[in-house]
Amino acid sequence: MRISRLTSILSIALATVLVAGCGGGDSGSSGSGDKGVTLTWFMWSGSDVEKNAWLHVADMVTQKYPDIKIKFETAPFNDFWTKLTTQAASGNTPCVIGLQGQRAPQFGNLLVPLDDYMSKAGVKASDYVPSITKGLQYKGKQVALPYDVGPFVMFYNKDAFKAAGVKEPAIGWTTDDFVNAAKALTKPPKYGFWVQSDIGYLLPWVLSASGKSALNADGKLDVDNPEWHAGAQWFTDLVSKEKVSPQIPSANSSSSTANQFLAGNAYMSLDGPWDLINARQQAKFKVGIAPMPAGASGSKTWSDGSGFGVTRDCKNPDQAFKAVSVMVGTDAENYLGKLGRAYPALISTQNSWYEGNNTQDVKPVMDFSLTNSIPYTTIPTWQQVVTTFSKQAVAAYNGQGSVNDLLSQTQAQGGS
Repeated sequence: MRISRLTSILSIALATVLVAGCGGGDSGSSGSGDKGVTLTWFMWSGSDVEKNAWLHVADMVTQKYPDIKIKFETAPFNDFWTKLTTQAASGNTPCVIGLQGQRAPQFGNLLVPLDDYMSKAGVKASDYVPSITKGLQYKGKQVALPYDVGPFVMFYNKDAFKAAGVKEPAIGWTTDDFVNAAKALTKPPKYGFWVQSDIGYLLPWVLSASGKSALNADGKLDVDNPEWHAGAQWFTDLVSKEKVSPQIPSANSSSSTANQFLAGNAYMSLDGPWDLINARQQAKFKVGIAPMPAGASGSKTWSDGSGFGVTRDCKNPDQAFKAVSVMVGTDAENYLGKLGRAYPALISTQNSWYEGNNTQDVKPVMDFSLTNSIPYTTIPTWQQVVTTFSKQAVAAYNGQGSVNDLLSQTQAQGGS
């Protein structure tokens, strides 16, 4: 997932990592006269400080394995996937790439299964959070090792709850508690909640109400069913009937919810821990998080994260796996966690995120939500699913379309 940006980081000597090499990370001279390999690593980043964090991780690889040099390449998050698709079509993917869990069905075929490498190196999948380890599998094989993970949770404005005399949400609260709180907080143009048109924002409500995911047991898209109809109608009613959320704009970007929450226009919103540190730094109010409100099936949510894999185009897969093992190892995870760049997927290092960012107060919620989460599993045509759902959801939620059309047209993107 996209993780909050760093607020400070030491300068990195780019010359230590930006060395010769291209394409699939062919081996060659290290530039010092010693034999070695140069591996190209392609990863998304959205700022110089984020890029510098990855450069530091790349330097960690060379510190442990002096014969392995890393050539780092990057692109903004959305552009990353477009460029990766182009590289895959030409058979020229970099040796090591970043992979988001929900995109594993689309890009997993580009990667080498790591199970045997892990066994030989003593890398245990059980040392990482199970949901994201499973999320980074493709056809039952581990194609990437995770560096971060995060459950989708409820962000809330502590000051607004206090001012309204409403009990703060906590472990054990219910959907009825949520609706009652949202009603008490709503005084247009300020609202108790902000609805988002992305399917990922509806999924945890359906999970909590019925336990039904977006995919069936066979891994096929399955949203045109009674459980999803009930969930989508309930979500729609938050806007059109209960009026605890304003009508959503047609350009309902993925950042709109966070922006409205930070601006104080909505007092609750769904988000992930990847935005918590930024939210607490930017908001002019106290920010808290709570698990998903419990429905008939309990408090359920999804979790997602990202990791690193070795591509089939890589001519030095052994060295590439060594690099990946460092990038998701203890030192790198502690480094990224302390700086707030990641909520570590490596369980033994998760305290670095709490201690480095003064977030110890949310640990019970994080532990509970991770325990009650499922991987954000998708299908190869998931981007079409997301696009269709988002477009139709704006009309449905605003009372200009139907839930029947929303789910039937989304289901049509699932393929055969």
